[in-house]
Amino acid sequence: MVNWFIQLQGEFLTFVENQNQLRNLFFIFLLLSYICVSQNPYHFTIDKTSGLPSNSVYDIFQDSKGFMWFATGKGLTKYDGNYFKTFTADFQTSKSGSCIAEDDFGRIWYANFDGFLYYVEKGIIKALPQKTSLGYYRFGIIKNELFLIQPNAVFVYDLKTLTIKYKHKISDKQISFCYATSEKFYALGDFLYEFGSENVIIKHDLPNNFYKNIVTPIMNKLGRKLIINSKSSAVFYSFENGLFSKSKLTNSADFIQNTAIIDNAIWVCTPNGIYKKDLVSNQHKSYFSYQNISYAFKDKNSNYWVSTLNKGVLFIKDFSNNFIDLQPKPISLVLTKNEIYIGSEKDLIYKLNIDNLKTEIIHQSKSNHAISQIFVDTISNNIFFNSFKFNILNKYNKIINNYSIAIKDIKKVDEKYFSFAASGLLGIFYVDENLKSSWDFIFEKNKNEAFSGFNQSLLLTNTNGKSTEYNPTNNTIYYATNNGLIAITNDGKSKEIKHQNQTVFLIKIQKYKDKIIGLSTSEKLYSINSNNEISEFNLPDFIAKEKFSRFFIRNQFCYLFTEKSIYEFDFESQKTQKILSISNDIEVTDVVLKNNQLFFATSKGIVIKNRNEIDNFPKPSLIINEIQINGKRIELNQVTALNPDQNDVEINFSTLAFVPNESYPVSYKINNSDWKTLDFSDKNLKLSSLSPVKYNIQLAINDNNSKIDLQTIQFTIKKPFWLHPFFIIGFVAIFMGFIYWIYNLQIRKIEKRNLLQ
Repeated sequence: MVNWFIQLQGEFLTFVENQNQLRNLFFIFLLLSYICVSQNPYHFTIDKTSGLPSNSVYDIFQDSKGFMWFATGKGLTKYDGNYFKTFTADFQTSKSGSCIAEDDFGRIWYANFDGFLYYVEKGIIKALPQKTSLGYYRFGIIKNELFLIQPNAVFVYDLKTLTIKYKHKISDKQISFCYATSEKFYALGDFLYEFGSENVIIKHDLPNNFYKNIVTPIMNKLGRKLIINSKSSAVFYSFENGLFSKSKLTNSADFIQNTAIIDNAIWVCTPNGIYKKDLVSNQHKSYFSYQNISYAFKDKNSNYWVSTLNKGVLFIKDFSNNFIDLQPKPISLVLTKNEIYIGSEKDLIYKLNIDNLKTEIIHQSKSNHAISQIFVDTISNNIFFNSFKFNILNKYNKIINNYSIAIKDIKKVDEKYFSFAASGLLGIFYVDENLKSSWDFIFEKNKNEAFSGFNQSLLLTNTNGKSTEYNPTNNTIYYATNNGLIAITNDGKSKEIKHQNQTVFLIKIQKYKDKIIGLSTSEKLYSINSNNEISEFNLPDFIAKEKFSRFFIRNQFCYLFTEKSIYEFDFESQKTQKILSISNDIEVTDVVLKNNQLFFATSKGIVIKNRNEIDNFPKPSLIINEIQINGKRIELNQVTALNPDQNDVEINFSTLAFVPNESYPVSYKINNSDWKTLDFSDKNLKLSSLSPVKYNIQLAINDNNSKIDLQTIQFTIKKPFWLHPFFIIGFVAIFMGFIYWIYNLQIRKIEKRNLLQ
């Protein structure tokens, strides 16, 4: 859509310039230049690049512990927010499948598309004893029974023994669909069959012309109602208390792949996105029209997961209007009173109205260069931006000047001057020569009439500028260059600012109050006070060792960008918190803050986040998966008393993150020892050659500076029999008795020898 508007805008401007007429059409153009806010929410993509075994995903499920499960084209996969584990075996007839469920024994089940059932138990995939298959149908788990359609019958398995408990004969020529709730199993054939857990069967007559309206049915549940959709029509039936009621979807798709009931709405999954019909308000919305959707799921933490048949899984925190889809992608942001100006790829500038979130294109060219730097002078209303040239755009959105100079950064010094850092040139320039400034002297002193430019005075030459900043406290302009950090005052004096007598190489500098904050080429932060003293920026321990790719100071906050996260540091409270996770499929390049709303420039568009909701994300969970003693798995409730030779203990755990790409290290302590922290990627605690004592092992997740979700494992390694007191006392007694016997023996020998003499 954006490209269409760009083309239209260009054609229209050419027309007006050439024809110089039809002024009224200009207002039509202004209306057309507004881009509608996309209905697609901000989302993460979880696909093969993230570790998913296949981009074809057919079903989504969350187990009782909180793990996510995906039925993929390469098998059943378990996901903890960071790592995938796929369960397959050679005895499977095929790996692709659907209908994931969990029984009361903690086993995870699914059916492959050949109609055979498999389950994961204690980390191993196994097959249900099943001689034949009718093809793929959904099965049902109700209490301790498993319901499965088979030729001419419904088999009921005892889940404890996995043996057939009942066989309910069905004489229907064909079963079109099966579905299970927590209480009932339904089979749809010539009748609607309803099976309960107590071997009770109820047969319901279908409405007249049912299969004319429902050619290929899909069944789901809304409250106590059973919803029966058609894959190829808009008609659907609801069934409750033995009665059918006919309804119709509006704007339904030509073909429906699946349905889900979420938030009192039918979510219709199609090859062209999701169609959502609210059954209460009767409103409808569409999402992801470019995606081939197979299923939609809402987890226990109100996160949404959408599976696709070719692009993996989409993770959506919420479907509220928190995302503006912009292409070309936004790169740089600058905030004014009520607007955000957005510099993007392909030399295009948007203006975003903060109140209504509508975007307007105010500049475009035929260049493919990205706008890496954008600045708005609130006095003159001029916009300065850098793409393949340095440009000045006036308040009428016209280029009034452009210069062939690669400017990397500009900052406001006072009402008259700006400082600039460019390749080979650093200095100041004015926007109104009639104003007076304390920097007039140095400007006139360094002005070079022979150099054609933009009202600038060169303070440094033959050096590459990377960034610049002005500190009004000491009336000093700072330049980050390839030769170090240079400070220049308005009396013309300049000097290099060093850290511990070493040249410091910074790539970006910004000010907060009387300090300059700088990011070095080694991705560390430094602070420069008004006395030009440099020190390392003091950060909390949990991010002190992070590498920062960029940072931005907005109001009293410093936003720190790492490879996987963005943190917010509050200069006033000195508190730090994570505000956004970054997945592999997205790049974040800038952020501004307005009315407690954060606006992020990302490779997908503008992401909007409310600062008040930062703490609303659920905390991660620590899950103990299994314990191995001497290489053999032992149930957790059996790890209480171990034999002396059972002294090699391995604890396997998962840090269950409810947002993809969230990583948390785990710490542990043994008895009264100090806490030790494992590596992010280490999910096993190995303890070898433990001594025979009582052990209290604690594990906890490190979240910022606190330890959360403490898990405790207690066991005792028995002492060997020779260390028990009774054995020691008995041994000592026997030994003393032996010594006494030897002693008496020797005495008798001596006495006998004396008698012989």
